[in-house]
Amino acid sequence: MIEMLPPVSEKSHVLGACLCCPPKPVQADMEMVIAVGFGGAGVSADGKHIWDEQQAGDDWDKMWKVADAEKAALENPEADWRIYKFGPMWGGEWQRQGPGKWVLVKTDEGFV
Repeated sequence: MIEMLPPVSEKSHVLGACLCCPPKPVQADMEMVIAVGFGGAGVSADGKHIWDEQQAGDDWDKMWKVADAEKAALENPEADWRIYKFGPMWGGEWQRQGPGKWVLVKTDEGFV
């Protein structure tokens, strides 16, 4: 049984340490790109690596979106699926909490 973690906020978006950066969604949209460009982002299931942005190289057309993670999760829906982003001044982790529902459950200050 997967432990469903609580969302980091009851609001729809949260701010990071960078006040010039856009707010981050508490529930990830299926079109959200899983990449940060400088840092790292990826997908895991039960703590095991599934995909990360380094696999796409510099080709942004090959970057996964949440919809790609959702498609992968349908093959093993009982796993604890996570999307992580770790970039400058912000990091976050979304947990899959049901079909099409990816909830922001952890945030940090990233690096820099």
